[in-house]
Amino acid sequence: MKSPLLKLTASFLIFFVLFSCNDSEQIAPSPVKGSLLAIKRGDPVPKGYELFKLSEPRDLVWEEIAPISSPMCQGDSAVTIDGKIYFAGGANKAGPSKLLESYDPTTNKWTTLDSMIEARSVSTGTVLNNKFYMLGGHNNTKGRLIQNEVYDPLTNNWSKIADLPFDTRSASSIAVNGKIYFIGGVTGGVQTNNTLEYDPNNDTWTSKAGMPTNRDALRLVFFENRIWALGGWYAGGPSNHVESYDPVSNTWRGEKRLKTAPVYPSAWVSNGRIFVGGGGDHNVPAGPSYYDTVQAYDPETKDWEIIGNLPLKIERADTVVLNEKVYIIGGVNSEGFSDKVFTADISPPLDLYYYK
Repeated sequence: MKSPLLKLTASFLIFFVLFSCNDSEQIAPSPVKGSLLAIKRGDPVPKGYELFKLSEPRDLVWEEIAPISSPMCQGDSAVTIDGKIYFAGGANKAGPSKLLESYDPTTNKWTTLDSMIEARSVSTGTVLNNKFYMLGGHNNTKGRLIQNEVYDPLTNNWSKIADLPFDTRSASSIAVNGKIYFIGGVTGGVQTNNTLEYDPNNDTWTSKAGMPTNRDALRLVFFENRIWALGGWYAGGPSNHVESYDPVSNTWRGEKRLKTAPVYPSAWVSNGRIFVGGGGDHNVPAGPSYYDTVQAYDPETKDWEIIGNLPLKIERADTVVLNEKVYIIGGVNSEGFSDKVFTADISPPLDLYYYK
């Protein structure tokens, strides 16, 4: 007759062999036929599951958070680096600003950092190799700017880089494949179609194929391996033009036009779509009017649809995406310059899959 101790030891050994022989692997029960699993759109689908129901895109629900240090409109100079938002320059009643500040979403606080070399309004900023580039713009001393500069968060210092080939304000910029692209804007008092490429390795600018439509006050996003130029102002007034550029082939093509014609809109990309919000209409005899409309581009239908609203009617508000949230910063509208900052959750919707 075996003792209770021997029986217990044998039971433990069987358990160990079945469940602990490979401690890097866990045995999970097989799904039950017809059971449902919620999966973030874009994530891989486990073997054996088929689509049951696509969820509706998430509504934009805005929350007001800590404001920037003073009311300011810039429009294209907010960026993200290492989990923080950086916002530089802009203009208010005092004129163009040199201010640089950063926002930490974990503390909901803005911190003032080293000031830019040049005060800049209607300038454009982008990030390349974790450094913040501020390009062109306008100030009260020099007018339209040819000067550019770059900020290193590790040293909290700005330094000069190569000038633009010509002074430009109200352009837009974006970093793609190790280069910076600077597109459109106003030079010599007229809208341009300039496409410039900056190489940080040799600190030089190169002219590329021109945008089909001369525009300023536009916005750029990178989508489906192309740079998309959205809205702005052209010779005929507010623009609903959308054109995209392939940096590899150095060619432009026309895309489906926006539902509205926004000057200085906000724009971002999330969940496989382009979003364009706000902006203004400067072709109104009584003065500018402002939009809060948000429209989205669906690559499947190749068309735009109105999907919601910003928290207020605003133009020249900076936009960034960080940690599955979109942030709207500052801007200007009929009430004047804004110091408000809003955020909305844009995490991917959860689609339902069933086990067949």
